[in-house]
Amino acid sequence: MPRKKKDGDSLEVRLTIPREFDIKFTRDLFAEGNEVLAEMLGAGEGATPRVMIVADRAVVEGSPDLGRKIGKYFKDHGIALAAKPYVANGGEINKTNGMTTVRQITEIAADAALCRDGFMLVIGGGAMLDAAGFAAATFNRGLRTIRIPSTLLAQCGGGCFPTVGTNILNRKDANSIWQFPHGVAIDFDLLNSLPANVRGEGAAEAVKIAAARDAKFLEWIGDNAEKIASGDRETLEETVRRSAALHAGLLAGAKGAPEPDAERIFEFGHWSAHRIEALGRFRIPHGAALAAGLCIDAAYAASTKLVPEDESDIVGETLSRCGSLGCIDRIAMVLDRADDILWGLEEFRQHTGAHPLFPAPLGKAKDVGPADVEKMREILLEFGKTCRESAKDAAAGA
Repeated sequence: MPRKKKDGDSLEVRLTIPREFDIKFTRDLFAEGNEVLAEMLGAGEGATPRVMIVADRAVVEGSPDLGRKIGKYFKDHGIALAAKPYVANGGEINKTNGMTTVRQITEIAADAALCRDGFMLVIGGGAMLDAAGFAAATFNRGLRTIRIPSTLLAQCGGGCFPTVGTNILNRKDANSIWQFPHGVAIDFDLLNSLPANVRGEGAAEAVKIAAARDAKFLEWIGDNAEKIASGDRETLEETVRRSAALHAGLLAGAKGAPEPDAERIFEFGHWSAHRIEALGRFRIPHGAALAAGLCIDAAYAASTKLVPEDESDIVGETLSRCGSLGCIDRIAMVLDRADDILWGLEEFRQHTGAHPLFPAPLGKAKDVGPADVEKMREILLEFGKTCRESAKDAAAGA
């Protein structure tokens, strides 16, 4: 009941809305005998679950038997496919195409007469999870969504954190909303066919959360960087488990409530990454832009004595050995636009309500107030010079 204040002119309304979801780690999600997805859908517990599927074309083409396996799995578990699956190319285009992807997914949900007791199953990378999640969150005030992240970046964190959105006004995630998934199923087998560059860029998500939360994990990533780059299965699985756990910890916190700085820690290194993506017309992969953003913030932390000098190169070296800096030539092209990138500091403040956090020291995220803009400009220009030299050396050696 609302509490009536003594003056009789207002009512005080306080709500506590519990949220919970499971993150399940598995292999061969649609295999006979794998009950992870069936349990998430509540199959066999009464009403037949009605499900629509949104999938990244790369996942479908990389697993030619996927359609047959899903069909058999649904039949065996009494799950109804509510509509023909929506399959589209993955990538940031799904968030920047004037809501076309969102509208098409919404139309399928509407034609299938999905209610809030239906499910949307989304299989893909972070951009597809965002676009489909935004459609689900805004249709009939929210369809239940089960996320099946297919890239290393999405499995490490993006698929676990409850935000979805699209890009408008040349701003990353300007249309965004909190959307808690019904569940997250992380199928390690989906990592098997990832191209090396996509895998390397995805490692930036693990480096991000390690630099902000866990210095020992950052050290572990550095020790195993070459295994991550080469796609060693056991190492990738451990990377995902530890990274996802750190992201989930931001939400649950010590007392079962999100930590006060959860969103800023999740967006660690993103203030410049989002501007780099926008200035590159969203053709620079998010993981590559994030890797650059982490290098920029690590350099700033070192220059302002937040990070000891002997640790100043750890982030960049770790990212490089993981293969996260492969797009350095495209990133170099936008770094000269320092003032355009610096707008990201204000954009971040508007987006999160506060200033970016910086490593202080590595493994911790510290609020140091507004960044020194002039010092940051110097770092951007110097980083751009380094990127151009690296790109030139790479081209000469090719």
